[in-house]
Amino acid sequence: DSEMSQNADRSKMPVGHFEPSKQSPWGNNQSLTRIGDVPIYHTDGLVRRSKPLQESDHAKAAVVRVHPQTAKDLKLVENQAIQVSQGDASANLAWIADPRIPLHAVWLPSAQAQVSGFGPAYGEIQVKGSAS
Repeated sequence: DSEMSQNADRSKMPVGHFEPSKQSPWGNNQSLTRIGDVPIYHTDGLVRRSKPLQESDHAKAAVVRVHPQTAKDLKLVENQAIQVSQGDASANLAWIADPRIPLHAVWLPSAQAQVSGFGPAYGEIQVKGSAS
């Protein structure tokens, strides 16, 4: 019965609502949830070695996308790289505000050199502003 009432409560949530991980509460260590994809021209050796494909917009370097409110909460500064960490890996990356990204989440694609040592494409990730 408890599970049914939880599902009923969720059905009342607005579309696009996102709840951060219960394992790492929002605000304690700036831990967020990573969401992302595998860019089409980073999937295998054939497309990674194709100069015309690598010069296309689909092969651009990894950029972190963050909801504007999340960026404000994290005190991220425009045009300054941020440090993102997942597991033992970290990288300094450019970021942009994107209102399509859920609150308390970041969009970071997988299968790119800058994030090759990172963990799963969907999981906990830490973000720190001003990676100078």
